[in-house]
Amino acid sequence: MQTDKKIAIVLPAFDPDDKMLTFVNNLHNSMGDSLELLVINDGSKAEKIAEYFDVVSKIPGCTVLHHEKNRGKGAALKTAFNYLLKKYADDDSFVGCVTADCDGQHSLADVRKCMEILADNPDKLILGCREFQKDNVPWKSRFGNELTLFIFNKILKISLDDTQTGLRGLGRNVMAYSLGIKGDRFEFETDMLLISKIKKFGIISYPIETIYFDENSGTHFRPLKDGLKIYWRILRVLFGQFLAFCLSSLSAAILDIGIFFVLFHYLFKEDLHCQIPGDRVINLRVFYCCFIARVISSVWNFYLNRRLVFKSHGKGHIALGKEVVKYYLLAVVVFAVSWIFTDIMDDIVHEKFLTVVKAIIDTVIFVIIYYIQKLFIFKKRK
Repeated sequence: MQTDKKIAIVLPAFDPDDKMLTFVNNLHNSMGDSLELLVINDGSKAEKIAEYFDVVSKIPGCTVLHHEKNRGKGAALKTAFNYLLKKYADDDSFVGCVTADCDGQHSLADVRKCMEILADNPDKLILGCREFQKDNVPWKSRFGNELTLFIFNKILKISLDDTQTGLRGLGRNVMAYSLGIKGDRFEFETDMLLISKIKKFGIISYPIETIYFDENSGTHFRPLKDGLKIYWRILRVLFGQFLAFCLSSLSAAILDIGIFFVLFHYLFKEDLHCQIPGDRVINLRVFYCCFIARVISSVWNFYLNRRLVFKSHGKGHIALGKEVVKYYLLAVVVFAVSWIFTDIMDDIVHEKFLTVVKAIIDTVIFVIIYYIQKLFIFKKRK
């Protein structure tokens, strides 16, 4: 690793034991004056502070920060990231940090390897990945990993070998993004992987030694409670955008239907039939009401989709003008389909039911619209 680059080691700890002291001393003996270690006491018992954290704070290169009560591993990591980003705000030599577990599960060689890879790839998330096929992996660490890997690799298209590793290298940009994650416990580390897809930064994995003590009895991971939080985060990323699109479309549909109702029943009260080629008679009253309602609701829908659903604004996205042209070409097609079917149904159902029929028609076609907007309209440049 280049000596002019600064990389801190972050160690979140809750009620640690002697293994933490051994690990910290080994780090100091190995790295000497180049060590910058930040230990976060996440609300440990008072006797633990005197026995371990006070001792660590006296080791050269070590800093200890304290949480008054236990807030979770994610909160401890965010405290560390915030501290380091403020400390090195004006220091371009600061690359980022390497996080590790305090229970001695990571070898010095693997920690140093993580630092070396991060120094060469400061814009990436570095993962030290364990081999879960080995027989010495305890059930708490194996729990859910295969399913989680399947979701990440096959569904989310994020290539990973280990979703639960605590040995990670984060560049300062990844640290900054991570501060916006809401989770404060083990789900925070899952969200860190998910934002790699959202923020479009790469992940580099490398194999590490798998070390466990007493079937990993020192872990504070709660398989059921923490596992549910992790899978909720994954589901939120899988379906969150579609749900936001549904809400955006629903609000636009309510506006569209409301305007159509007012126009059709209160402003344009008389039918205006017009014959078109093919001996087809259309009702211009329906056309005018559909057209005005769709123009107003489409402006609202475009704004919501661009700003909130697909977040298609800012650097890296296609120009606003191109999005407008594509959106309204699609809107014309959608309007035509909606109007034609509504006009057809006007000859079949009583006019007092026509608003409900139009709502059903618009609901049927909106799923297709979502994928068209996602893939062809509100997209990033290649």
